[in-house]
Amino acid sequence: MANLPRMGQSESGWLRSGGVQSGARVLAFLTLVGAVVWIASIVTGSDHEQLLGKTALVAFSLALLSLTAAAGASLAGRRRPLNAIGHLTVAVAVVAFVIFTVTIWTSSEGLLGVSDWRPAEYALLVAFGTGIASALLTSTTDVDNGTIRLTRAIALLAIVALVVIAIAEVASPGLGIDPRVTSTIAVLFVAGTTLTVLERIVLMGRKHPL
Repeated sequence: MANLPRMGQSESGWLRSGGVQSGARVLAFLTLVGAVVWIASIVTGSDHEQLLGKTALVAFSLALLSLTAAAGASLAGRRRPLNAIGHLTVAVAVVAFVIFTVTIWTSSEGLLGVSDWRPAEYALLVAFGTGIASALLTSTTDVDNGTIRLTRAIALLAIVALVVIAIAEVASPGLGIDPRVTSTIAVLFVAGTTLTVLERIVLMGRKHPL
């Protein structure tokens, strides 16, 4: 309860929490190690054109997965069991980055030389899903009303379903999942997320009128 920031509370106490600081230290350490390895490979590499392409892909994946890790680190500073989900999200982001980087870097022919993208695709999809879930859960407070809890739950269930469908399609291309089902779930996700934000704005207006 004490780690959960309430509306109007200063963010400084939350930023000083152990979960957020631990997550930040891990990310900083991995960034430094990755930078050293990256520079070493650039200096010692011979095929600069291929190296540039690989570097751009890795940088793009790092940018996207950093958002996932940031959402997880934010949630890691909350109360249990939310903090466990936050730590898991950070771990998933790191693992996904490692798998994607290894997949790209170990190929002798760049993108065309990768024989099996599935491990990287699975990892990225799970990271994408956990990142969104963490971002949604970060907004959890004790004053949430039933509507906010319901719309957030709908959005969370929808993103889980979308990730599962995407993984199934990657594992078995042409699986034949009805596009109408996927589209309906996507609409539920967008609607659930949007309504959660709007209801939160309304609730804040009631709690803190002008």
